[in-house]
Amino acid sequence: MEGVEPAVSFILGLNAIALFVLSGLGRSSCSLPQVTGPTATRSPCSAITYQTWFVPLAEPVNASLLFALANLAVLFVVLWAEWTARAST
Repeated sequence: MEGVEPAVSFILGLNAIALFVLSGLGRSSCSLPQVTGPTATRSPCSAITYQTWFVPLAEPVNASLLFALANLAVLFVVLWAEWTARAST
């Protein structure tokens, strides 16, 4: 069906290896830089992002789920942009 946007599972499934590689690179690149957080200690930027953005929103278990879904949403946007660039050529 022309003009119909694909389902999320289609885009993520079509690029499963790219999703795996990007998630690993994202995790590594966000774990390496140590930044000073609100408690004046040096922590990975992923831990500070989790503590400052997601923990205040929900209980720790749900905050962890929100953090995972936010990571998936960022990866989806990257893969969607790649899919639309490939589809337009």
